[in-house]
Amino acid sequence: MAGASLEIVFSKGSLVVLNQRLVNSIINRCRPPSSGDILVPHGPVLIIGTTSQTTDEIEDPSVDEQEVDLLLSEGEKMLPQVDSTRAIRAYAGVRPLMGAREADEDSRKITRDFLLIDHGEIDGIKGFFSIVGGKLTTYRLMAERTVDALGKEMGNKTPCSTAEKPLPFPAEYTFRDLGARLRRVLEWSALRQPDEILCECELVTKKEVSQEIKNLPYLSLKEVQERTRAGMGPCQGGFCSPRLTALLSEAGKIPLGKSLSILKEFLEERWKGIRPVLWGPQLREEQLIQALYAELFNLDHL
Repeated sequence: MAGASLEIVFSKGSLVVLNQRLVNSIINRCRPPSSGDILVPHGPVLIIGTTSQTTDEIEDPSVDEQEVDLLLSEGEKMLPQVDSTRAIRAYAGVRPLMGAREADEDSRKITRDFLLIDHGEIDGIKGFFSIVGGKLTTYRLMAERTVDALGKEMGNKTPCSTAEKPLPFPAEYTFRDLGARLRRVLEWSALRQPDEILCECELVTKKEVSQEIKNLPYLSLKEVQERTRAGMGPCQGGFCSPRLTALLSEAGKIPLGKSLSILKEFLEERWKGIRPVLWGPQLREEQLIQALYAELFNLDHL
């Protein structure tokens, strides 16, 4: 639209989440890049990644069952316990890689480096910048380089402080010891300071969620989940999301009359990640949750 052009290849990467933290350090296979090369512990779960498929679908990428099967089989080769561990979710993201792709070229061969382009210098479009390439592990550096370039363009010489500021999450978020959390809840109860548990899977308490609601002027169910891990356990929000919705509604974060539609939207988003791993215990639990919402909230007719 601005008269500039970029050659970008969109590469979809899919990952599978297991409901146990089987290891406490990253395990990476030393071989030419392929699918299922890495195991990443995150909080109380383990993530297996990733795939690389060229795609045209960038707005709403989804994971298919073949990708899940591939990742689990490759993960089992590195860690045999993967075979007997419950998969609770699969999700995908899209990498905007730099350059054009030949018809038979594997997108893994395209660099994961990033490039900041000043279109004023290249295309004569002053004040227009593009940041392309990169990946999630470099996103803060990409943000820093972009803001530095914009600041320079506007005459702002204040140095960027991105690298010095921690992300706004609790210190225990990256290593979430559920046993320690349960002991803490029991200790509170013994001190006659009981705190209601809203999410049994992740042991998230009402006090934690209420604090987030208090701290932020605008807060959605998705943000509650990201900041507290509520709804990220085996039931994927099936049992705790009505409680979270009620708290947000009582705090005035949800407009009157919108609670059920917002709850349904949240559950449908969780369903996208559950669907590719529906077998065994996950399938049985999802059948229970579906019956709960259809009978109790009539969401199948909303």
